[in-house]
Amino acid sequence: MEAKGVKRQKVDGPPVHKPCLFFVYTPDPPPFRLLDLPQELRDHIYEYMLAGEAIFERKAWEILPNARSFRSIKYGDGGSGVNILRTCRQVYSEAKIVLYSHCDFIFTGGVPNTSIKLALSFLKEVVPKDARMKIRSLQFNFHERILQNGQTTLGDSNNEAMRQLCDLLANEYRIQHLRLRVWTPQRATREMKWVIDRGIEPYRQIPAWVLSLLAIKGLDRLSLSWAYNAFRCFGRTIDSATLMRTTMLQNGNKREKTDGMTSRLRHENNFIRRNKERRLSFEMDIDKNGKSQLEHMRRVKVVPDSECKACGHYPSKLVGNCVCGQKIDSEAVYDATAPKAKMPEEVESDQGTEGHEEAKDSKPWVQKPLTEYLPKGVTEEDFNRAKALREAGYRLHLGNGTPYLGEDTYIDSDFGDNDSLMSVYGWSDDE
Repeated sequence: MEAKGVKRQKVDGPPVHKPCLFFVYTPDPPPFRLLDLPQELRDHIYEYMLAGEAIFERKAWEILPNARSFRSIKYGDGGSGVNILRTCRQVYSEAKIVLYSHCDFIFTGGVPNTSIKLALSFLKEVVPKDARMKIRSLQFNFHERILQNGQTTLGDSNNEAMRQLCDLLANEYRIQHLRLRVWTPQRATREMKWVIDRGIEPYRQIPAWVLSLLAIKGLDRLSLSWAYNAFRCFGRTIDSATLMRTTMLQNGNKREKTDGMTSRLRHENNFIRRNKERRLSFEMDIDKNGKSQLEHMRRVKVVPDSECKACGHYPSKLVGNCVCGQKIDSEAVYDATAPKAKMPEEVESDQGTEGHEEAKDSKPWVQKPLTEYLPKGVTEEDFNRAKALREAGYRLHLGNGTPYLGEDTYIDSDFGDNDSLMSVYGWSDDE
């Protein structure tokens, strides 16, 4: 019986049958347990997931002991593999050694000096005792404050925390590479300013935190980055760094005065321009064999191997256009520590790029003497000097300045030939 008012649609032609789909059921392959693999393969898997370029970093954004809110881990391109430690007890026991022996442990503090307590808490309470000897690289950052009597403090209970941390590292750990970043933020008062020309300092005591660090010995490598604001205490910095190098580093007592050290007064960078006020910056990086990875920079008038690939002229600034209209490759100009890093494709790798003369046969635009391609006012002697500095391992910087990069003021003293403070002690400025 049809409802009133409902019309039935008339369909012409044979009935349409919808196709039937049949699915073939294939059971999933049985799972293969990680622990069924040989130990050697499991170790390779752990290294692949945990070793990589992982960096374990803990930031103290809140007051201890609320550790969960400021714990973070950074990883390289491989992503996070630390979750494998949560699989089971056996996997954790096997993989933790790889984690602690291959990662760099960095402790930073959003609140000054909370990184000291954070490092102490983590190394004392979190790291298993059977893995403590596996940690190889450690870094922590902190601030110091100089009192009016010349003594230093890390503030509140951080002095005691520093002592406990150093004792813990000395007795229960075997750190190979220790990196310290120290910041002395307060500005100088009138009676504590230091005039370099007179060579006097009001206070020159070794900081108490340095004496605590001396408990750590036998390092393979020691790195120290120490910066002051307007408070220039060059003598205490050199004395402290020398004492640390001699006591904490293997073969440290065999090192000479400036081995692995550099110290300069640099103008502060405010956005993209340099301010008139200068800041003391000290760096030390040295290993037990006397090798250092410190970067030395020198101001030059021309950078070898930075010639325009279209016309062969050497640029006189970091940005802009060449005389032929081509855009200047600022990266190639600024950093020329690798002499063969910017070779044209048509030049064979065994030909090298040691200078203008050697490139005559491989670059069609090289038809004139070198002086024809140098910037105005730059001589062939300037070119050869820059080439010698580059071959000696210096990083080269075009010192004429460009407003775009904020290098138009105070640049000469930052990248000059005598910008090192070592000469105050009669040491070589080249260091």
